[in-house]
This record gives sequence, C-alpha cells and structure tokens, in this order.
Amino acid sequence: MPFTFKLSKRLALMKASLAVAAALLAVACERIQHVTGPSQPSSPVVQIVVAPDTVTLDPYQSRQFLAYGRTQAGDSVALAPSWSAQGGTITSSGLYTADTIAGTYQVTATAPVTATNTPAGTPASTTVSGSSQVRNRGPLKQVIVTPIAASVLPGGNRQFAAYGKRANGDSVPVSVAYSATGGTISAAGLYTGGQSAGSYRVIATQSGGTLADTAAVTITNVPVASVTVSPTTASVTVGATTLLTATPKDSNGTPLSGRTVTWVSSNTALATVSASGLVTGVAAGSATITATSEGKNGTSVISVTNAPVATVTVTPAVASILVGATLQLTATLRDSAGNLLTGRSVTWATSDAALAAVSATGLVTGGAAGLATITATSEGKSGTAAITVTALPPPSGATVYVAPAGNDAVSCAQAQNIATPKQTLNNAIGCLTPGTTLLIRGGTYAEALLDNIPSGTSWTAPVTLKAYPGEPVTLRPSASWVLHFQNSQSYIVIDGLILDAANVSIDAVKITYGSNPATVAHHIRIQNSEIKNAAWQGVLVDGHDNEFINLSVHNNGAVADNLRHGMYIEGSNNLVDRCDLFSNSTWGIQFYNTTGGTNNNTIRNTKIHGNAKGLVLGSGSGNTGYNNLIYNNSAEGVDVDYGASNTAVFNNTIYNNGYGIYLGSGSTNATVRNNVVWQSGTAYSDGGSATTQDHNLWGTADPLFVNAAAGDFHTQLGSPAIDTGATLSLVPTDLDGVTRQQGTAYDMGAFER
Repeated sequence: MPFTFKLSKRLALMKASLAVAAALLAVACERIQHVTGPSQPSSPVVQIVVAPDTVTLDPYQSRQFLAYGRTQAGDSVALAPSWSAQGGTITSSGLYTADTIAGTYQVTATAPVTATNTPAGTPASTTVSGSSQVRNRGPLKQVIVTPIAASVLPGGNRQFAAYGKRANGDSVPVSVAYSATGGTISAAGLYTGGQSAGSYRVIATQSGGTLADTAAVTITNVPVASVTVSPTTASVTVGATTLLTATPKDSNGTPLSGRTVTWVSSNTALATVSASGLVTGVAAGSATITATSEGKNGTSVISVTNAPVATVTVTPAVASILVGATLQLTATLRDSAGNLLTGRSVTWATSDAALAAVSATGLVTGGAAGLATITATSEGKSGTAAITVTALPPPSGATVYVAPAGNDAVSCAQAQNIATPKQTLNNAIGCLTPGTTLLIRGGTYAEALLDNIPSGTSWTAPVTLKAYPGEPVTLRPSASWVLHFQNSQSYIVIDGLILDAANVSIDAVKITYGSNPATVAHHIRIQNSEIKNAAWQGVLVDGHDNEFINLSVHNNGAVADNLRHGMYIEGSNNLVDRCDLFSNSTWGIQFYNTTGGTNNNTIRNTKIHGNAKGLVLGSGSGNTGYNNLIYNNSAEGVDVDYGASNTAVFNNTIYNNGYGIYLGSGSTNATVRNNVVWQSGTAYSDGGSATTQDHNLWGTADPLFVNAAAGDFHTQLGSPAIDTGATLSLVPTDLDGVTRQQGTAYDMGAFER
C-alpha cells in the first residue's frame, strides 16, 4: 500500500489515542480537584464534553466514548450520562459499534443537571448534552491493481500491488490472491513473463471475498535482427525436393523461437517453395529462395538441374514392316525413380540403313528384307527396337504397274512389268481381277475413280490399289468425288494414297448405292492414306463392313454446318482405327443416319482434334468408341444421342473441348467407363435413360498429363487415372499398343502407364 496511506492511518490512530488520553487526564484532574479541594465551589454544569471528539470507523468496528461535565466556572466534573447514537449502536457505558452504511453520524451523551436560577432560589432539574462525530467509511467496495497496464519481455519481471476502496472512497490496505495468464505471479505480486508474445492479464482477488481487479500485461518479443537460411546454397533435380531451414535471431545472434517465417521464390518457373520451406525443382536454372521474419530476410540460392536420364525405352520394342513401309517408334525417358522425363534430346541410329533407315524423329522406313536394330540414345542411355523388314508379299494375283510416264497402249500383260507401266489409273484398273494389285508409281494423277474399280471376292483375294513403296502418290481430280463406290463394289483396298479433293465439288470419298440400297458398296478398306480438302465430307459412307485404318483426314468442309465433316458414317459394322481427324469444319467424325440403322460401328485408337466438334455416336445400336484422344474441339467432345442405344464409351481421353461427354435424351442403355475428361466445360452430362457410368475421372482432379499443350496425354507418376479403372475385355491394349493392365488395375484414359 502507498506510504502516504499508511502514514495517514497511523496519524489518525495517534490522534484518537491522544484525544482519549487527554480527556481521561482532564477528567482525572477535575475529579482530583473536585474530590480533594477543601471548598469545592458549588457551580452548575453547563456543558458535557464527549471524547473522542471525532473518530473514523469501518463497519462493525467499536470505540469507547467518555463524557464529563464542565461547570460554569470551567471546572471538569464526572457525570453518569445516558448515551444515544446514529449509524450504529452504543451501550450504556458508551461503547459504540458502527453499522455498515457509510456516512457521518453523531454519538450524544446526555446528563441531568441542577439549574440554580430558578424563582425563589429553588433548585430545579434540567439536562445538558454533548456529542462527538463518527465517520463510517462503509464496506470495501473495490480492489484496485497497480499498475493498470505493463509491458515485459519474455522472462522479464514486473511488481504489482493492490489496495482497496471503501464505500466512502477511502483507500485502504487489502489482502489479495494473485493469478496471471501468459506467465507466473508470486503471492507478493511479482509477475514473470512467459515466452510467448501477446496480451495477457494479472488478476488480484480479495482474500475471502469476491472483489477483483485486472491489469493488462503485454509480452513483447525481442525483435528479429537477422534471418539465417540453411543451407545457403543447394542443388536439386527437376521434380526433386530439398528442405530449407530459417532461423530468426536477435541482435546478439541468439536464435529466436516461435516467430512467423514466410517463404518466396524469385522464379517459380524454376523452383517453388512451400510454407514450410520445402523447395521443389521445376525446370533447370537458378532461383533465390527468401525467408522473411518481421521484415528481416535470409536467402538460399537453389540450382535446379535436369534429372539425369536413367532408362530409355523404345516402343514398340519388336516390330515387323514391309519393304517401303514406315513405322513410328517412340522413345520414353525416365529417371532413376521411374519419373517420366520430357524435353530431352534423343538421337536415333540404325544398325543397317540399307535394311531399315530411321529419321531424327524415330520414323523407320523398310529398305530391304532383313533384321535391323534401331537405337534411341539420350544423355548416354540407350534403348533399342528390333525391326524385321520383310519383302513385299507377292500378290495373290498379278501386279500391274501404272506411272505418269507410262503408256496406256501397252497390254495388261505388258503392264505387269515395271518397265512398261500403264499411264492412267482408269485404264490400268481394267487389268485388275480379284487378287491382283495395281502399284501406282509416284506422281500426281488428275483422275477420279468413280464406280469402276473391279471388286475382289474376299479379304484374301481383294483388288488392291497401292502406292509404290517410298513414292508419294496424289489423286487430285476435277470432279464430284475423288473415289466413288456403289453397285455392290466390294473387297477393294486403297493403300498409301493422298486423296486431295481441292478441285472436287462434293466429297473426297463416297461409299454408297445407286437407286437401290441393296446395291450398296461394302467391304472397302482405305488405309495408310491422307484425305483432305473436300468441300463436303472427307469420307461419306452408306455401306457396311468397311475399314478405315491409319488415315489422316483433315481440312474437309468448306463451311461449318451439320453436313460437312471429316467422316460421316451412316452404315453399319464399319471400323475406324488409328486415324487422325483434325481441322474439319464440323464433326471430326459422325456416326448417324436420319433413318437409323447405324449399328455396331467401332472407332478406336484415333485422334480427333481441332475440329468444330469431336465425335458423335448416334441413331443406332451397339456403336463403340474406345482408346481415342479427343481434344481441342471447340464444341462437343463426345455426343451420344439421336436414337443411340447400347453405346459403349470406354477409355477415352477428352481434353479442352466445349464440353466433355454428352448423353442426350435420345440415348438409351449407354455404358460410360474408364474415361478421363479434363478442362472441357461441362465434363459429363447425362440426359439419357438407363445409363451405366463408373470408373471415370471427370473434371475434378488433374490427371497429370505429361504435356497436354503439346498433345502428349500420357499420364505422369501419381496421376489419379493410374490403376483406378475397370477391366474391359473389349480394350486389351492402349492407344500405343501397350497391353492392359500394367499395374494393379486398368488405367483410365487412352494410355496405360
């Protein structure tokens, strides 16, 4: 308690004691004088003096009051007064006890005395009184802690004190119990700050009571003077991680704990850093990682290097091609952890260029019969493929030759000699019978073949029109079509031709019928060819059991409408396999017939991209699409509608289309399984009935494509598409020909990892 308060208390007590002692002494003196005086004057009492004159009491405190008389002559005489009091009680002997209400009260002593100035000198009785003042401070109303606010460092000390206030406002000592948050406090009020900065409290509670007061305590940290990042330099490979540690320190270099640290990379394209300081290499280069705490920085320089190539795998590892044919090989690079590596340089070499040549991109061309090893090398690591080149099989029938420099006047027998070919296609095909082949020498032929190619009798005895190995052959006529089939033409193979419809008014290829649907052409196989620049369709098919294998179909459809597509198939039992359909004005490919009956068609292992729309499977039963890449089409990806039933959509990868997979109200009993749809508007919409849909990865989780921007939709390690698909007997391999399954389950999408 304050010193001034203690001093005032002591002075008050001394004053009260002295007053009582003086009163008693005066009374004693008066009594001695009265008793011992030989001739005490007979003087009446005119005043009663009460002692002490004033007193300060707390509730329930007691004080003895005394009273004596004083005569007219000034003498003090003893009295036997009666007592009365305000604000408390008083006994007959003058012992006053204060009550609980603060205020200023009176204690009064009253005594009877004899009055002498009565008529005829007869004494009469009267009363005289005297009083003292009692100041009642009232009960304790408040406990006050000082100081009301304080600031300390972690582990620092501050002394707190407490005092009370009575109802009348007097400050008084008070006994309290201390408690505190954020630190500790002794019974004497000595507070010791904890180690965590923040705002806390010291509480003083009246001992044995409920009164309390609170002081605010702020624990302030020692400021950060520097930040040290360890290690100061580090090297990581692309895809790998390293953990940095930041240590804030005070001005003395002492590490400080519990401080907030933020991390930032100078170049996130090269290296990223997490909130905990974990650095991940993104691309080769150097980045500075900065740790900041309370405005102070520390740095570490991170060098990101490419993970070295550990393995090179060539796909396919074993293959066979004909003389003059080509085969695209793919080299897959991985690091020691099995992570796929991209952007690395790969060189290709052949063990025998005379047997099999290989380009800088891995395209193998058969030169002569024999076995050659193709080697792909990257950063000193190699992978190989064994390529068997076989000679062209002799046709089941005769081979006829045609060349721009030939002569139509030669006989069919002479035309079977490469040295004496026919000159025009329309003349040369007159020499063909089932099992024979027309080998077309390189050049551009301004001819259309309209309904006049002879039919074969089966796939073992077809009529074949084939580009001479290694020589590009273009058909670019000015006509309604480049190729037209009807009147039951069948078992015809078109192989390796460039069908350029730049000067054609309708379609590049049409497989149809004349006036009678029963005479529709069928069993037409077009393979290893390019079909382009048609005003309407690249390929229009009314017939059945036709095959379209390894075609490039592009830039068809002069305007965008629902009648101009890359391929428009209205018949049944047709196969589209390993084709590339792109930059067509409307659909890449459409299976649809206004009268229905487009049944049991299959499209597989095909790329459909850069068209206005992707793939429609409609107006028939049992149509199937699997292992297809459908990407970058401005509107639909896959559309199943228009009376389609029992449609199967399996293991397709669908990316960046207007929407992903749409099942319209015209779809019934479709099965949608093992597909990956990413960044394609509405990923999946089902307005059909009785659809079975499972094991698909819609647009909610990144499938981690290797490089979607470059058209590489293989998945990286950690992709949610890996080992999460359902087993499908219809899909035994992936788009690359890799056997499914490679892991614990089928992968979703077109590729198996």
